[in-house]
Amino acid sequence: MKIIKIPYSKGGATFEVKGAKKAPDKIIDQLNDIFLNESHKKLDYDVDEVKTAKTTEETNKKIYEKIKKEDSCIILGGDHSITYSCFKAMSEKYKNPGLLIFDSHPDCFQNINPPTHEDFVKTLIEEKFVLPKNIFLAGIRNPAIEEIEYLKVV
Repeated sequence: MKIIKIPYSKGGATFEVKGAKKAPDKIIDQLNDIFLNESHKKLDYDVDEVKTAKTTEETNKKIYEKIKKEDSCIILGGDHSITYSCFKAMSEKYKNPGLLIFDSHPDCFQNINPPTHEDFVKTLIEEKFVLPKNIFLAGIRNPAIEEIEYLKVV
């Protein structure tokens, strides 16, 4: 199993998601305490990392290029704006992909360039990387009126 860390926290349009870049290492720390069976077999995985850049555009490009090369992997982020570049790369490799999102917001409020954690779902739909019927949003509890209206028509 291959794990790719993307310790990124600057995917917001207006603010940095504090602490998000620490998440991959915190998760991997917890994985080290998991055993697969009663004989205490440890998880077997390799860890790689996408080094983030100074700008969101550069970071997105690095993420896209890395994920595009992978056959299969588990991606641990940071800010969930990384989903745009990860899913874009995967959607070009696999036919008719789907996206399961656990979030309190649908992340289709507007369409900012580059995509942020506020609009990556809308951007993936509008750029035709995912069909709306292949998206499952779980845990939505605080959508903006504009997001509700958008979701009704896609």
